[in-house]
Amino acid sequence: MKRAFIINSILMAFGLLSAISAQYFFGLLPCKLCLYQRYLYLLALCISLCGIFISESKQKYCIMLFVVVLLILFCQIILGIYHVGIENKWWTSSISCVNRNVNELSFEQYKDAIMSAPLVLCDVRQTTVWKFSMTELATIYSTISLYVFWFVQKK
Repeated sequence: MKRAFIINSILMAFGLLSAISAQYFFGLLPCKLCLYQRYLYLLALCISLCGIFISESKQKYCIMLFVVVLLILFCQIILGIYHVGIENKWWTSSISCVNRNVNELSFEQYKDAIMSAPLVLCDVRQTTVWKFSMTELATIYSTISLYVFWFVQKK
């Protein structure tokens, strides 16, 4: 199980470093949902690091941490799918990071929305790689990470 935690730590660190590199080296600012996804990566990384240092004799704690990391990875996938849906206009967001229809707002609401709007909207693709948005790539990466974490532990 220790091997699964080591590999997951590497995967989560790579995911975080990729996101931070995209932000600081390529100017791709994160939206609110992107930040939530980063928090989940960081949480999975920290728990995986804890799993590395727990002795194999404390199997109960290793299993508990394994399940927690699986749940975090699953939440990453769900959040990623939700984010992809917002980006592709499959559904609207309940958080304040989408481009709202101006006709539905009064002048005061519109002014307040402009003043409190985040710099990056969740429903706008910033860039694509191989026709995939960064959100779609992150969701695919989270899914692969979950499978790798699960199957490495099985061996």
